[in-house]
Amino acid sequence: MTREEGHVRQVPTLLGHRCIRQRSGSHILILLPLILHHVLCGRKSRRRSQRDSALKKLGSPARGGRLLSLPIRADRRSKELGMAVFVLVHGSWHDGSAWSEVAGHLEKRGHEVHHPTMAGHGPEVSRDVTHDDCVASVVDHVLGADLTDVVLVGHSFGGSVIARVAERVSSRIRRLVFWNAFVPANGTSVLDNAPAAYQTLFPLLAAESGDGSVMLPFPVWRDAFIGDADLERAQETYRMLTPEPLEPTVEKLDLTVFYGLDRIPRSYVLCNDDSALPPGDPEVGYLANARRLGVFRLVTLEGSHEVLFTNPGLLAHKLELAGRD
Repeated sequence: MTREEGHVRQVPTLLGHRCIRQRSGSHILILLPLILHHVLCGRKSRRRSQRDSALKKLGSPARGGRLLSLPIRADRRSKELGMAVFVLVHGSWHDGSAWSEVAGHLEKRGHEVHHPTMAGHGPEVSRDVTHDDCVASVVDHVLGADLTDVVLVGHSFGGSVIARVAERVSSRIRRLVFWNAFVPANGTSVLDNAPAAYQTLFPLLAAESGDGSVMLPFPVWRDAFIGDADLERAQETYRMLTPEPLEPTVEKLDLTVFYGLDRIPRSYVLCNDDSALPPGDPEVGYLANARRLGVFRLVTLEGSHEVLFTNPGLLAHKLELAGRD
């Protein structure tokens, strides 16, 4: 406490403001019971009048000594409580429903969660779509729901999508989170950044499909994508998959704007048991993709490429760590 001769100090307390005169050179503790009793007795009427007048001006009635509660903007309240708005973007062969269990865990923790389905994905839809169509699906959802301060998460192929969504609605994004995701080099396609075996296999499967789509063979799904599940769970989740449009994965992507968005922080979530891309490969491995982000937060966990099916609670926790400020 500073010493100020002849100064009248207004002291905030739980019951309002009360005035105490400090004498030069004194070291009086203003909340000593004796002084408090004196102030309460001497200023009680005046204090109540001042308090009620102030509350009235703020539009809040006085309620027998209750503390004044002022409204707080929803986004500010969410930040203060550690809550976030998550938009979860699925990968190839999936639709938005793949995130259902993860979304449930995040919602139980108090977060707002959205998991839209991209164009050309899901059952009984046309596979004749472009990468632009996939991006527009997510952008339209963000704008349609008027979402701001978004933690935008992309899984696998979804990494290429959230990079381009960020170009279009950068002011609405709080952080980008890439989960075992592609971060294509500028001017390349998603498939350009995949192993050579996929580059050969997927166009052949698309040519045989009749609609330009690719269905992942079960043996690849079982071992490379969801090796941490038992056979029954692997078969159950395989039945949830739908053919993937090839066109969005072979288009060359102009990511010039994305690579210039330095103001949006990035995180990379890495599952250690994922062999959908060759582990540790310096050219097409997951960390080769992550390094293109520049400065980023790395969050790791045990699990496969499809840990959203095998351990959704753990993934939800790791997304929280990746998405926090």
